[in-house]
Amino acid sequence: MRRKSLSTIAFDSSVLSTTRLRLEPLVARHAPAMFAGLSDPVGYRYIPQEPPATVEEVDARYRRLESRRSPDGTEAWLNWALIGLDGKAHGYVQATVNLTSKEAWIAYFVFSASRQQGYASEALRRLLPALRDAYGIAKFNAEIDTRNVASIRLVESLGFVFTRHVKNADEFKGSISDEYHYSLPLSPGEIHIESDRLSIKPFSASDADATFSCITLSLTRFMAWEPPPDRESFDRIWQAWLPAIAEGTDFVFAVRQRDSGVFLGLAGLHQVKDASAELGIWIREDRHREGLGREAVGLVARWASGEQNIERFTYPVAEENYPSRRIAESLGGVVVEQRETPKYKSVIYQIPRQLQREGKKRA
Repeated sequence: MRRKSLSTIAFDSSVLSTTRLRLEPLVARHAPAMFAGLSDPVGYRYIPQEPPATVEEVDARYRRLESRRSPDGTEAWLNWALIGLDGKAHGYVQATVNLTSKEAWIAYFVFSASRQQGYASEALRRLLPALRDAYGIAKFNAEIDTRNVASIRLVESLGFVFTRHVKNADEFKGSISDEYHYSLPLSPGEIHIESDRLSIKPFSASDADATFSCITLSLTRFMAWEPPPDRESFDRIWQAWLPAIAEGTDFVFAVRQRDSGVFLGLAGLHQVKDASAELGIWIREDRHREGLGREAVGLVARWASGEQNIERFTYPVAEENYPSRRIAESLGGVVVEQRETPKYKSVIYQIPRQLQREGKKRA
């Protein structure tokens, strides 16, 4: 069973405050105050649960939840009562945290008499950053019945992005429930991958000058793309990267020397979906043969394995680009496919999930 860290123990028992609310960790003593709101059937239209019949039923449930962990210890089950400054209960918010993938699934329940007053939004705006700090959350998720327009508007107002439509997700109360799935990944500004030598962050406009100055015809000999003919063309290219970086579906990282900030190259984590992604790397020509490419790709792959829950990677490379092939092989990659491109013959490596090693990672 996974043990709690000291920081999460403190967080799990902490009261979080907003302008109008106290988010109190749910315990059995909350049952009497919560029962009246929970017993109103209006709030259960879009969820499979039914209202509790007695306050004793609520009390027993809250006692089971006081451990804050699933029986096998792999998940944190966290619940907070929404208590007004006058002591009145308005509902609850909850988060289920996968302690391995660092993903969290959020939900909330606001009592009928307290709806349309912004309590859920206020509570979640306080909770999400606190959860991220305490548990190192890489991504928040929400799964919402497609008929629940209020909840859809709420998560979108919090910055969640639509990821998929699941038809026939559930069946309850005599009808089929379709679901919209939403996620809130780390914002680009919050991602920072480090080692003793390297500092790696998502590409931003401030990286454009250094990047463009390092792109040469010889550098791109074994790349699928050609150098942009001018700065204006390159500006269009990097500006197109930014929306996908923000959505967390395709990352371009600027690799810099940690101590001096000198630009070294770009690393890519492309086509992030269904627990897979494509890796890529280039290092400026005057810094070759220092192991920087291997180190950067390894850091990105380990970050993606832990924070993005990537299970496997592909790594396309020119057949004759032996230094780059050695990078893939150092990460356990094996050739699974060969391709012909207009510039060269290529091979596709498949690389397994990478475990974290000793080093520094901050998000």
